[in-house]
Amino acid sequence: PAALAPVTIDLTAAPPSLALATDTGTSPDDGVTSDATVAVGGLEPGATWQYSTDGGATWQAGTGTSFELVPGTYPAGTVQVRQTDIAGNISSTGTLPAVTIDTGVPVPTPALASDTGVAGDGVTNDATVTVGGLEPGASWQYSTDGGGTWQAGAGTSFELAPGTYAAGTVLVRQTDLAGNASGTGALPAVTVDTGVSVPTLALASDTGVSGTDRVTGDATVTVGGLEPGATWQYSTNGGASWQAGTGTSFELAPGTYGAGVVQVRQTDIAGNQSAGALLGAVTVDTAVASPTVVLAADTGLSASDRVTNDATVTVGGIEPGASWQYSTDGGATWQTGTGTSFELAPGTYGTGVVQVRQIDAAGNVSDTFELPSLTIDISVLPPSGALASDTGVSTT
Repeated sequence: PAALAPVTIDLTAAPPSLALATDTGTSPDDGVTSDATVAVGGLEPGATWQYSTDGGATWQAGTGTSFELVPGTYPAGTVQVRQTDIAGNISSTGTLPAVTIDTGVPVPTPALASDTGVAGDGVTNDATVTVGGLEPGASWQYSTDGGGTWQAGAGTSFELAPGTYAAGTVLVRQTDLAGNASGTGALPAVTVDTGVSVPTLALASDTGVSGTDRVTGDATVTVGGLEPGATWQYSTNGGASWQAGTGTSFELAPGTYGAGVVQVRQTDIAGNQSAGALLGAVTVDTAVASPTVVLAADTGLSASDRVTNDATVTVGGIEPGASWQYSTDGGATWQTGTGTSFELAPGTYGTGVVQVRQIDAAGNVSDTFELPSLTIDISVLPPSGALASDTGVSTT
């Protein structure tokens, strides 16, 4: 009989093995990766192989020693591999444990927690930056120098130091559980301003007896130290109520104000409100009454003919602390008065020739009091006597 040629009897094919090419997740065996490649091992020489990503419902022909998974989560046994050896034996399936393929991570979004300035101006007194779009379990970092250095973030926010940050200076990025690093999210230009200075206030002019007695006839209070763009308010009742200020001054109503009764505060464009600046005790006196002036005695034929031999003019209605002046030439020149009277030289004075005015402690000058016409006559000539007719021997 003829000899049988050499044959190989092969009744089985071993199941191939499969594993993630790289587990890039938090640990090397957590099954979470950004690398979609599944490596296939244990393939017999000349064998063909197939893989399934739906638990064996459908199969696709494999090539080489790996295949790619689309991003997603695959429970254990969902990903399978089998081979058919050159004898036609179909192996049992090799299965992949549960895996998650994640090949991308969104860019996180930074934003001011609160823009306390004019809406949308990026000026705030709240230094908190919130971070949105973080994936569950992802780690994240932030930079405040345009990416020069990075700091690890925690929670969903971080704090900025006071200052001005140009657009793109504040950045945020995240790395998800699969190890994917996102692009950077950038904050627009912002200014973090967490404080505002206390304004200053002072009398515009201290018109009193001295320049420091805080008694004035000028009701204006000037306000200094206002920040550009800031608004300000003033109070004249110790802070119980406030009024909006304009410009750099306000007017006080006449009266006496104790220390701290008059206050000023400002609110800057970031929304910071300063403490109140206090004005010391002041008295605002914007008017003084004209004095009263009368002859000390009208000694003429009647008590009202304004002809007198008493040159004294008495002055009344002088306010405490006020000074007064008198004029005997219709206001062309003035002399300082003392006490409550002055003396006129003998003569006749027309209406308004004799005038008196006072200057109070706040520096207010009163209207002048004008004396009606009067005559000061303090002497009389002796009478002369003679015979109506000398009829004697001689006329002498």
